[in-house]
Amino acid sequence: MTVVMKRYKRLFEREPDTLFGSFDELYTQTLRDQENSSTRWIPPANIYATVYQDQFKVKVTGDRPYELNDWSFSQLCSYLKTDRKVIECLAPTTAAQVISEIFPVGQMPLQLFTTGTSIRSFHQIRYERLFNPELLDVVLEEAERLTGKFNERSNRMAYFMGDRDMFAYLVDESTWTHYRDEKFATAFVVWNSEVGGRSVGFRSGWYHAGTNSFMLRCEDANLTYSRRHSLRIRESIEQIRQRIQLWELQIDDRCTELLDQMIEAAQCVLSKSESELQRYLIASGLLKEHAKETVKWLADENRTFTRFNVSIAVMAVAATQPFASTRYDLALVSGQIMQRKPRVA
Repeated sequence: MTVVMKRYKRLFEREPDTLFGSFDELYTQTLRDQENSSTRWIPPANIYATVYQDQFKVKVTGDRPYELNDWSFSQLCSYLKTDRKVIECLAPTTAAQVISEIFPVGQMPLQLFTTGTSIRSFHQIRYERLFNPELLDVVLEEAERLTGKFNERSNRMAYFMGDRDMFAYLVDESTWTHYRDEKFATAFVVWNSEVGGRSVGFRSGWYHAGTNSFMLRCEDANLTYSRRHSLRIRESIEQIRQRIQLWELQIDDRCTELLDQMIEAAQCVLSKSESELQRYLIASGLLKEHAKETVKWLADENRTFTRFNVSIAVMAVAATQPFASTRYDLALVSGQIMQRKPRVA
């Protein structure tokens, strides 16, 4: 007897982050989201899964069916201590039945964060939210001159928001540092996750004109801040304000520091072979696929494997990524490579 297995498409796919052309566009969208969002505390017994118009949804007793996204679906599976990959193998009706049957019936309420007809996140009682406009207000107050149109292309890729987090990069284009054929300007990034996908934080770095991407500083506690969303999360606003102010005061020092690092990095060859360089990149924190892309970019550009060139190559790969969080992680690796001694000869 032949058994036919029917494959169902994934219930939810993570969509690429939205890219905004200006700080004002990003701020307007975050403000609109805040105004249209609600936080509700619902007993688990009043929450169940359903199928509406052939789509898996979550319904609250006495209310409409709500859509989920990739992040809130992952949170739901985590809350229920069930394997998302297993649920996604099921048809929507079967998945809804399974989810409804294993939902707990305790009295401890569950926090539902909704915008319109969508559930953006599920949290338990200890989670405290910081809205994106609250963080961006600090940028407006402390670095207003950096939020307008830039002279080059940096405004085209500096502002991101998706279903998990928001990232805003600010560049001071009055501070170009030139070395060989490369141009860098001092920059910083702030990020936040209203839905708890990531922390809230600040980090300084540099913008690279050639790749239209960023390299972030490492090992500087005074210009780095990050914390998860929990009790007294709004204390992070003043922490980030202080770091923006310090960043402004230290811009000249950052330019001098970068030039010294580039000169040193340009003289240091990381490896002589592509395979050895790929191993080094993976050990430095890159995924295998990103390590391969970095090596390919260097080959296509006919560049030697110096720390300087490899750092730029990682930035070039970062600029192609659909998620701002991935770009951030690659920007951090790029900074580590530029700043540190190599691990391999």
